[in-house]
Amino acid sequence: MRSRRSSERSEFFNSMSGQEKNHIPVLLEETVAGLALAPDATVIDATLGSGGHFSAILEKLGPRGTLFGIDADSAAVARVAERIALNDVPYARVLFARGNFRNIAEMAK
Repeated sequence: MRSRRSSERSEFFNSMSGQEKNHIPVLLEETVAGLALAPDATVIDATLGSGGHFSAILEKLGPRGTLFGIDADSAAVARVAERIALNDVPYARVLFARGNFRNIAEMAK
């Protein structure tokens, strides 16, 4: 039996189209496990891309957590934000911005 989270992740990746769908996040499980996230953590994904790591991190955060997604590509930000909104799941607080990770300190204010 698949867990609800596993099912949500499958729905997220199934909602991708074209070239995005061919992208497989590198070391996804290892990366998220290595973060040892608390349910109320504040996390910044400064290279949002296709949203694979973002989605997996979001699954680990509780409703009091915050996840901030940043990417220089406004189309990437819009695609991931739309997919997250379409899932209609009571996630943590989610924020998005277009920008470069070198400006992370200013963007995180």
